[in-house]
Amino acid sequence: MSVLTALSSYYDRLADKGEVPPFGYARTRVGFCIILGLDGVPVVPPVDLRERFGKRLVSPRFALPTPLAQRTSGISPNFLWDKTAYALGVTAGAARRTIEEHTAFVD
Repeated sequence: MSVLTALSSYYDRLADKGEVPPFGYARTRVGFCIILGLDGVPVVPPVDLRERFGKRLVSPRFALPTPLAQRTSGISPNFLWDKTAYALGVTAGAARRTIEEHTAFVD
């Protein structure tokens, strides 16, 4: 058995136990969840998933599909999840590309 085969088998065993995310997924912090109806309109207010630890709110980690290409300067939305600029078209500061990012996410 080669080293690469052994590592792959080890990863599969860890994934079966739930200790690592399945191949193609990554543990990503998610603070809010927006539930959409079939028409794409939110059916309830956003759900706050954060938990309080002392004085701070901490977002839990979920296994989400990893993007095929990492973003640097291009516009590349994630499938069904992303930061608010992409998913909602909203940012805290002055963003020049917010409209393009949101349009790419919706498409």
